[in-house]
Amino acid sequence: QAQRFYVERLGFDVIHSAPQATFMSLAGYHHHVAVNNWHRKRHPAAPEAGGIGLLWYEIRLPDSVDPSILASALPEAQSTNGALTAPDPSGIPIRFVAARAPSASVYGCSGKPDRM
Repeated sequence: QAQRFYVERLGFDVIHSAPQATFMSLAGYHHHVAVNNWHRKRHPAAPEAGGIGLLWYEIRLPDSVDPSILASALPEAQSTNGALTAPDPSGIPIRFVAARAPSASVYGCSGKPDRM
């Protein structure tokens, strides 16, 4: 389900797939997103219950990405403060924002960038 979301709806390419994990990227990078089924197969961490896990993440879009095309691929997305926010298949919010630099970055809730 997660692989189908990133590949079919967002246009990522599968870089490597193993029985319990899939690594995906854009433009041949080693990976921008990885999904696994090691733990919590059905229930992501619940922040209100003090769970540990990824609460949200941000993808900075390169200038070559038309936000209106992204919005049409994600009809459930909401536009707020210049960002498009949609849940991934596990219910974790992804925040898509325009990049301010020539290349894009992926930011997790820690705020530390991983270059795209």
